[in-house]
Amino acid sequence: LGFSRMQDLDSFQEPAGAAKAKRGVVELVWLVIQVILVTGFSVAFLYVFLLPLCNFMFQCGCTWMWEGATDQCNAFDDSIPYSCPWCTISETGARVSEISMIISMVVTYLTVMYISRLLSVKIANKRKLDAPWDEPEPTPMSNITIKHLLLVIVSLVGSVLAFVCSGLFIGLVLYLSSSDYPHFIF
Repeated sequence: LGFSRMQDLDSFQEPAGAAKAKRGVVELVWLVIQVILVTGFSVAFLYVFLLPLCNFMFQCGCTWMWEGATDQCNAFDDSIPYSCPWCTISETGARVSEISMIISMVVTYLTVMYISRLLSVKIANKRKLDAPWDEPEPTPMSNITIKHLLLVIVSLVGSVLAFVCSGLFIGLVLYLSSSDYPHFIF
C-alpha cells in the first residue's frame, strides 16, 4: 500500500496550466525588479547629467553637481539681461520635465527588451521549423549570460539616448517659449 502511494507521487506532474501560470508569475516578478532597477538607474543618471545637458543646450553656466551645480548659471546673475529657460521654470515644471525624462528612459529600456524577446522567439521558432532535429545543446552559462548582458547594455544605451532626446525636446520647447534667450545649442 505504501509503495503504490510513493509511485503515485513520483508519477505526479504539474498540469501544463499550472507550470505556465508559475512561469508567468516569475516573469512578472522579474519585470517588476527590472522596472525598479531601471528607474533607479534613470533617476541617478538624470541627477548626474541633467545640469551638464542644460549647459550644453543653453550655455548658461550649469555644471556637475559636485562642481557647484547651478552656482554659475546665468539665471542667478542679475547683471545678465536674460535667464536660462530651464533653470527658471517653476518647481512643478521642473518635476514634470524630470519625471517625463525618467519615464522615457524606462519605457525605452522595456521596449528594447520586449522587441528583443519577440525577435528571439521568432528566430527560435524559425530554427525549429528549419531543422528541428539539428538543435544544438544549450550551454548553460556562456551564451545565455553574454546575450543577456549585451541586451541589458543595449537597452541602457537606448535609455541614455531617450534621456538626451527627451531633454533636447524639452529644452527646445523651453527655448521657443522664452522670448529673449539667445542660445540653444549654438
